[in-house]
Amino acid sequence: MTHHLVGAAEVAALLGVSRQRVSQLSAAQDFPVPQAELASGRIWARDEVEEWIRARGRQREMPMVPELTPQERQVLECVAGGSSVPELARALAISERTGRNHLRNIAAKLTALSDDGEEDSS
Repeated sequence: MTHHLVGAAEVAALLGVSRQRVSQLSAAQDFPVPQAELASGRIWARDEVEEWIRARGRQREMPMVPELTPQERQVLECVAGGSSVPELARALAISERTGRNHLRNIAAKLTALSDDGEEDSS
């Protein structure tokens, strides 16, 4: 049987986590055994990784997101849905300035995350 092989970056994308988290997960007893260990890293069979995800009953792990206020979540949902600042302001009955402030706060929280998903303490 021929396997489609994937590296840590593609496994991370399948799971919705960082490459560091893939390294942590790969230490779990039930995680698929790598097909090869190369100088550039481990390689897994994609179908085995996908089966592992299905067996855990979820499509992806929770993405790394900072703690957002309820109104920041509403603003983010509007933007994700394609709303402009004036549109989200009307939809949420807030001023455009407040909408932009929420977007700045969301951006600051996202930038404060380090590569491994933990909040930056600096």
